[in-house]
Amino acid sequence: MICFKCGKPAIELHHTLFGNRRGKRASKQTKEFVNVEYNLMPICRVCHINHGGRSNREAWMKHLIREFGRDVIIQWLESAPDNMKRGDLWKANRRMVDFSNVGQSWQPSKTGGKE
Repeated sequence: MICFKCGKPAIELHHTLFGNRRGKRASKQTKEFVNVEYNLMPICRVCHINHGGRSNREAWMKHLIREFGRDVIIQWLESAPDNMKRGDLWKANRRMVDFSNVGQSWQPSKTGGKE
């Protein structure tokens, strides 16, 4: 595995779009949703410490749309447990898919995400 940010060997898989909340009780459905390849970004320790937040999520989302296609990512997001869909992070990630133009800056697409 190589680091998504710098290209060096990756030693961790970072929960990028949805966090893995340690110490919190989570249902089996939530764990299964969070621990999938779409949410796990390979990253080295230095980049994990130095880079984070929204820029990582945006870059990772662009990568996912290019790699798997917008429809696959939407289908995965829609499979989230209901309690996650009520949260702000799910809503932000869902909007990011709708309003992303792969290969360009993050602006609303001309079709409003209904491609």
